[in-house]
Amino acid sequence: MNAKECSSYTQVVSSLTDIVMKSGLPQVCDSCPVKTPKDHLLFSVVTEIYKVCPNPDAILPYLIKDNPLMPVVYDQTIKIDVNTAAEEWISTGLYLSPGMKTYIAMPEEMVNKGWKIQIGCQTDRLNATVIKRASWVCERILITAQMMQVCNLWGGAHLPVGSP
Repeated sequence: MNAKECSSYTQVVSSLTDIVMKSGLPQVCDSCPVKTPKDHLLFSVVTEIYKVCPNPDAILPYLIKDNPLMPVVYDQTIKIDVNTAAEEWISTGLYLSPGMKTYIAMPEEMVNKGWKIQIGCQTDRLNATVIKRASWVCERILITAQMMQVCNLWGGAHLPVGSP
């Protein structure tokens, strides 16, 4: 729910952001899995909090502690020729680091026609007592403009063409 004009909504987002920043997010991995109800709760809300908080860059260091600097590519042009009648995801071969933002330019023919950008390739939702990564790490973004800024808290492979 995104109701930025509502003071109650803004207050809840602010409170949840403060809780996440004070608690920190466990750095989940094979040797440090999420087991406690508190950690499960944090992992279930953190992606949405990141999307709606006023300054996601400010909370990123509290969420991803070891976010190594990766090489950055500017003005990379990738042309993908797609001819498909079914949903299909085509990789660009590019990767976004956790929380990294990028701009994408898409042809006018794809705008508001049901096409999507996908960041991250693990599309399964984990639902277990013990998890070794966030339960949902894939972000799908509807193409609504020719030039869009996109990101995913968890980073991932950049798959920009999902047919309607």
